[in-house]
Amino acid sequence: MTETAINSTKSAWPTLSIVTLLVCCGLAVGRDCSECHKLRLTGGDLSAWRGNTGDWTVVQDAALAPGNETLLAGQAGAGAILNGPQGKTVNLLTKQEFGDVRAHVEFMVSKDSNSGVYLMGRYEVQVFDSWQKPSEYPGIECGGVYERWDESRDPKGFEGHSPRVNASKAPGQWQTFDVVFRAPRFDKNGRKIANARFEKVVHNSVLVHRAVEVTGPTRASAYEDEKPLGPLMLQGDHGPVAYRNLWVAPAGPNPFFAMDTATVDPNHKTAAQQAQMLKELGYDGLGPAYSGVGPLAETLKELDARDLQLFALYTGINIDPGAQAYDPSLKEAM
Repeated sequence: MTETAINSTKSAWPTLSIVTLLVCCGLAVGRDCSECHKLRLTGGDLSAWRGNTGDWTVVQDAALAPGNETLLAGQAGAGAILNGPQGKTVNLLTKQEFGDVRAHVEFMVSKDSNSGVYLMGRYEVQVFDSWQKPSEYPGIECGGVYERWDESRDPKGFEGHSPRVNASKAPGQWQTFDVVFRAPRFDKNGRKIANARFEKVVHNSVLVHRAVEVTGPTRASAYEDEKPLGPLMLQGDHGPVAYRNLWVAPAGPNPFFAMDTATVDPNHKTAAQQAQMLKELGYDGLGPAYSGVGPLAETLKELDARDLQLFALYTGINIDPGAQAYDPSLKEAM
């Protein structure tokens, strides 16, 4: 993204720019709400879900079916839900609708099974048996942000996002997703001014996505349009799957980062010192000026060590005739 002016009035996630912004995510002041206002969606019944719930059944636990590892069998009781004895039934949509959310999901799949968690009923985090399997295409993997689909395109599937790491467990084991999701933004006339965004997806305690924008609903979503609110959907018609301990909570304010012009002083000269100060002050990351590949790599290492993010990278552009326009090492840095 390249900007030539400051624009902080049209979007819920303003963009800051100084000459050239190489990497950018949404910004807003504030910190996350810890575990406040948690809404549990699984437990003793199916009351959180709308309409016909098909063969979805409340169970205490699930496991691979004896003699058939492509199916799941439920254990009588309460606490989890299973999509029927054959592992194929209707999709579940919550009665309540959400915008920005944090979502915690625990799930189990059988061998070669497939499901998905759709934020707002539109944007899928893929649930899939990816245990020790190569990827067929971007987004098919467990933890992937699934691809969009357009019959008029070639290829028809596009904008799938593979997870950074295959963090999958073997079929028949419980796995977890922890997601921070930002809904699309619209102006007063209903025009979309910011895309939906997966701020963070953590699969089995491994960060697999950071700041992934989705330009529209992914394939097999419940809706083809985009709105400020929507239900959470669990895909039930693609294969055996069980879910438990599924809850959503407010996502809290958007991330807030500092520029290094405000973080360097006699006591904070190194990347480690700056990153530690930002962590202690409650910032989410840093937007430094570019000073070379080596310093950038060091900054990234120190930010990663503290679960902080590089939000922006600033550099100057020389527009004088015949002058070198920019530092050639930028290509390596990017």
